[in-house]
Amino acid sequence: MKKKEGYSIVFTSSSTEMNDFKEDPFIAFTAGFPKFYSMWNGFPRINFDERGAKYAPYGMRKIQATLMENGFSEDDMITTHPKYLKRFVGPNTKIIAISAMDPLALAYVDLTYSAFLGMGEPNNAIEFRKMLLKQKCLKKYHPTIVLGGAGAWQIANKRAMDYLGVDHVILGECEEIIIDVFSKLIQNEQIPPIIQSNSLNEESIVPIKHPVIHGCVEISRGCGRNCQFCSPTMRKRRDIPLKQILKEVDVNIKGGNRMITLITEDLLLYKCKSKRFIPNEKAVCELCESIAAKKRIQFIQPTHISLAAVCAAPNLIPKLTEIFWDHSINEIKGRYRIHGKQIMSAETGIETGSPRILAKYMRGKCMPFTPKEWPEIVIQALGILNDNDWLPLASFLLDVPGETEDDTLKTIELIDDLKSYDLFLMPILFVPLGDSVLKNERKADWNAISNASREVFMRCWENNSETYKEDYLVGFKKQFLRFLAGSLYLSYYRWKNSKIDYKRIICKVAGLNA
Repeated sequence: MKKKEGYSIVFTSSSTEMNDFKEDPFIAFTAGFPKFYSMWNGFPRINFDERGAKYAPYGMRKIQATLMENGFSEDDMITTHPKYLKRFVGPNTKIIAISAMDPLALAYVDLTYSAFLGMGEPNNAIEFRKMLLKQKCLKKYHPTIVLGGAGAWQIANKRAMDYLGVDHVILGECEEIIIDVFSKLIQNEQIPPIIQSNSLNEESIVPIKHPVIHGCVEISRGCGRNCQFCSPTMRKRRDIPLKQILKEVDVNIKGGNRMITLITEDLLLYKCKSKRFIPNEKAVCELCESIAAKKRIQFIQPTHISLAAVCAAPNLIPKLTEIFWDHSINEIKGRYRIHGKQIMSAETGIETGSPRILAKYMRGKCMPFTPKEWPEIVIQALGILNDNDWLPLASFLLDVPGETEDDTLKTIELIDDLKSYDLFLMPILFVPLGDSVLKNERKADWNAISNASREVFMRCWENNSETYKEDYLVGFKKQFLRFLAGSLYLSYYRWKNSKIDYKRIICKVAGLNA
């Protein structure tokens, strides 16, 4: 695989992003935890073939496909886990192309749970820094380092770029400008250190040519609901043509993937033409049926759905459940088991129980309904999902700018109303993402949040414990978790600020009496 003098373009990403987490995308969240708690291991899990790493992050595969479609030779490119960079970098290497999702651990999960759990910074930041600062081959051959991806905004400043040795950062959808950028760099021409790219139309998006970690396939870009705290929601939604989607599914299947992950801000809004965000049921079902009909797929995992869309088309979830689980050809089943039964899952955002906060920052989230109806919409949607064996992962935002105690109490009331539902609640601190409308607002601080916001966090995790205790508190696992919880509290958390909160949540998760 190695060219004697190195490949012209070498693609890589940090160890946490070049890892399949035992083919479980939800375990990947632990890359945002401090090292002590992480279920991630530092050893590469991605196999190699003649093109380097057999699987890679989706965005990286998009850039590679765009280059190949525009005259760049695949023989001059290689994809590698950072541990093996030295095998492929040499005097002929012009560009190190890096895909970054959360390089400085400044996103929601990383900041929230590193602050709460303590014991060091998140793995995402550690591994990204290690990739750039501890590679002797980068210092020896001095290739140009170009970085892009959803987390590129974290590096887009002179201080970070100088410290990490990053030469160029591309913000936005890189496909539009990547040919010009790479062509100039290979010819040793000058380009700006930070480059902003515009959004593409769906016809200009090139399909991947090589398989992706978790079998990712993009079905839409953007959202259009205009939530001010989020990046994708501010972008116009573009739906990828079904023919191109199926081509990417085939690429992943041919590469050995048996899981297909549907990359989208909302599966239920695929090819939605309604300005009020009412789902196009026919298009969504056609999409899912076409994918499910492919042989050798064992399960399909959508990334995101919206609760408002569930309520706007209450018959759609039952139809999708039937497609995913009871397809006559492949017998696709849910990936996960809870309470002894198989379930489907997807991420969704509840964010708040306060209609006032919803109307102020995320009015589009509840369409076609009104902010006043939001708490009831959440409850109705979760009822529909649970009735069809869907158990979503739902986020709540803590300490949003301008949030009052009354707003937070409404969120607590909503969480209490959800006690009888099966779902996983993910409370996260508000973070002013660098490419969102609220980028200039102050960041929430775990040590400075209100008692009411802290109560939201605690109740979310108490509800999670109640939902899952039947599944994880059995036999040796139960005894081990109690031992670990007691050890953690006695050796570490009893000395932290707000130690009562730590004791409360540790005891709840471990099934102990507080």
